[in-house]
Amino acid sequence: MSALTTAAHRLRPINNRAVMVGACAVLVLLSVPIAPVAKAQGLGLIDASYAADVKLSDVRLERGKGNEVHISGRVTNSGQKIVTGLKARVTGARATAHSGSPEFVIVGPDQPPLKPNETRSFEAAVRGLTRRAGARIEVEPASLLTQAAPTALPPPDDGTPTVVLFIGSLVILGILLVYYNLPSVRAARRERAAQRAAQLAEQARQQAEALKRQEEAAQKLLEVYTSAPDLPTLNANVSGVILQRGENCCFIEPNVGHIVTSKRTRYVGGSQGISFRIARGVYYRVGAYSGQPITETSEAVGDMGILYVTDQRVIFAGGREVTTVPVKKVADVRIAGNDVVVLSENRKTPFIMRSPTKYGSVVAAAAIRRVADDAVGSPHASLVPPAGAKQGAA
Repeated sequence: MSALTTAAHRLRPINNRAVMVGACAVLVLLSVPIAPVAKAQGLGLIDASYAADVKLSDVRLERGKGNEVHISGRVTNSGQKIVTGLKARVTGARATAHSGSPEFVIVGPDQPPLKPNETRSFEAAVRGLTRRAGARIEVEPASLLTQAAPTALPPPDDGTPTVVLFIGSLVILGILLVYYNLPSVRAARRERAAQRAAQLAEQARQQAEALKRQEEAAQKLLEVYTSAPDLPTLNANVSGVILQRGENCCFIEPNVGHIVTSKRTRYVGGSQGISFRIARGVYYRVGAYSGQPITETSEAVGDMGILYVTDQRVIFAGGREVTTVPVKKVADVRIAGNDVVVLSENRKTPFIMRSPTKYGSVVAAAAIRRVADDAVGSPHASLVPPAGAKQGAA
């Protein structure tokens, strides 16, 4: 399948069925009526300033049996609050017994609240009161509890706005679907998809050409380092390192990583034994520990720098250190992906460098092998390139 066809498949138009299902789901959610929520009402607050709006009228006091006094009258709430509690006090009288009290309840837990602009009758009986000498007996409010009147709830919805919204949404959805399927709109979508596919195909072609140029350049360099009688001289491009007298640089590659290997050993096992108490808080343990060592090796980029290959040394000039390996000490050169592994005599760990390009490790390994063979007078050995490089480039 060509890149143009692949891109066209990626940019195929949206499924109309999915659009219809999503739009219907949105319309259903919008059509659900929202029930009004009433505001919770409090139990009432003491409001002494509201006493002027609570009026007592037609108050009558009648003597009953013994020291009992019957009180009757009318109470009016002329304000805009709800009276949830109201006590009245008899003035000009005093309690003659321990259980007597000059106060009585007009509106309380046993009576309904007194609404704004409401008037009602009340009756009460008070015991143990006697008239003070020369005093006039009257009744006045003593304590008052009120709460704000609730706001009027909106009239119940008959569903007309919801139906209008639903029908309007269906009309809009129909207009969008008609517009989406117009021939001109569909042609414009196909044109945009073709343009995008052409762009993707052009990008793929450019990437393939760049990879091909890299492969051709690596092939030419491999021919130089494997079969050319003379190696190139690049001393003028060397920076960050000082060459020795008579030393010639034949290979340079920037942005190379120096791979550092580290080992970590841990023990896996257990111990067993017996503890003896010698003194309070002091114990002596007799036992043995049996564990198996496990060594783990990890690799990481320790430094970034430039790789130089000369007729005398393999040099890595990094930002923190400069590492060199004499070419006469090189025992073998190996390739592992983008890594060039240099094995040298009297060195336990290999010298590993990671190339930034696909074919850089192949060319670097060929250059190191060439100067190492020239240093000891050996014939040039063949070098097997990694997967992805041409076999003829070895």
